[in-house]
Amino acid sequence: MKEFVVYMLRCSNGRYYVGITGDLPLRLLQHSEGWDRECYTFRKRPVTLVYSAAFREVFDAISWEKRLKRWNRKKKEALIAGEYEKLPILSQRKTPFQKKKRCHPEEPRPSSFETLGTSCLAPQDDTAGRLEGWHCS
Repeated sequence: MKEFVVYMLRCSNGRYYVGITGDLPLRLLQHSEGWDRECYTFRKRPVTLVYSAAFREVFDAISWEKRLKRWNRKKKEALIAGEYEKLPILSQRKTPFQKKKRCHPEEPRPSSFETLGTSCLAPQDDTAGRLEGWHCS
């Protein structure tokens, strides 16, 4: 049965590279020797393998690779160090989620909004006399 490996390299500039392969020893050789001049790691050699995980299903491997690529540096370093208990803490948002406003007071309101079924209401005064912001639907 074929095995798919998600791997992480530490490059000479200290950055991390995450990839997927079906043959880890060969792929490490390719990175180390610079077989592909277009590869991210070509000018960042030498590289060091710092993490790998094997999967039976390619879809699982691709999913894990994509997830790791979105992680910040601290979270990747916790994974590398095996500090799994830190991962949930490092996954928390630094700032609260704020829904993006679809309308902006500085932009003129296009007449096509009516035809699209979208309407915007101007800022409303609340009881304290502050503007609540634009409301779009």
